[in-house]
Amino acid sequence: RTMKLVVKQKRGEQKTLGEVDAKDLDSLKQAFFAQHKKRYSNIDRLAFSIKKSANGKDVFSSIDGAQTFEQLGLQEGSEVLFSYLPPQIGWRTVFVIEYFGPPVIYALFAFFGPLRELAFGENKPLTHVQFVAALCFLGHFAKRILESIFLHSFSKNTMPLMNLFNNTSYYYAFGALIAYTCSHPRYTAPGEMQFMLGVAVFLVGEIGNLICHIMLRNLRTNDNRARPIPRGFLFELVSVPNYTFEIL
Repeated sequence: RTMKLVVKQKRGEQKTLGEVDAKDLDSLKQAFFAQHKKRYSNIDRLAFSIKKSANGKDVFSSIDGAQTFEQLGLQEGSEVLFSYLPPQIGWRTVFVIEYFGPPVIYALFAFFGPLRELAFGENKPLTHVQFVAALCFLGHFAKRILESIFLHSFSKNTMPLMNLFNNTSYYYAFGALIAYTCSHPRYTAPGEMQFMLGVAVFLVGEIGNLICHIMLRNLRTNDNRARPIPRGFLFELVSVPNYTFEIL
């Protein structure tokens, strides 16, 4: 239900910024932005929290849309605290950028002759094991990119832009390390039986991971940001089977 909320500045003296009528986080943002868009230019940088007392200390809880206002204990006339976040970037964009780099780096190490000459001192053709490994790596990240664009639903819209460097450096560095190792002319392949078993386990992991992601996405309907407990499949046995399959 819609309720009137008093919005105060989170920092400093917590001066009152105004009153808004809202029923959830999105409507709260929209109403506050409509009142203050001359001062705050980006609605995605608006953040709200509530203050509670615990053991004699003030504790701030972020309003992230996962809970209703009633579940947060808000009612008519309740106070919410506002802060303006640093420059943000959308989570969907973050994931696409993260996942775009590693397959490009791998493809260059595996198939781009001049780079192979520079990195390895020679440009020998890939063995069949190396070629399949490259396909598996590229396919894995293609799946991740497609899931990020078409499947995943995010609890929050954005993250701080400055965090993007930390996220991408991890993926890009390890992508380069894996690509260099697996594409090296002196790479020693496992036996054929181990190779076939490894490919089979990889495919099981990819398919199982996709099934888990589809199940998690189906838990959220009509852009609901709540986090219900998933049931069925391996969720009955493992807390996060999507990561179990990813480890495989």
